[in-house]
Amino acid sequence: VDPDVVTLMVHPGIDLEMLSDAVIGTGKRGVVVRLYPCGTSPESYGRQSLPAFVRRCTAAGIVVVACVEQYAGSDAVYPSLEAIRRAGAIFAGAMIPEVAFVKLSWALAQAELK
Repeated sequence: VDPDVVTLMVHPGIDLEMLSDAVIGTGKRGVVVRLYPCGTSPESYGRQSLPAFVRRCTAAGIVVVACVEQYAGSDAVYPSLEAIRRAGAIFAGAMIPEVAFVKLSWALAQAELK
């Protein structure tokens, strides 16, 4: 498995700008982001913007996977979830964050072998 994968749990007031600097600066290759249960995230602007975090990470070549603890599979599509997808995150709606972490760690390690 690739040791350069981290999990991030969003919450109100989280400084995603600082965290993107840390993720990029430490050479991480993947991030699993645990969204709110409804599949959304904090503010979509400023230092708490998850779409901005995703854009910065993906521009640096870091894979970002977004998921929730238990996805209800609602037909409702929130604008913040669409913004996260448009920013480049992979939404693993039916996968809990722990499983997404293991799968991403494994996939990145296999990609490194080739």
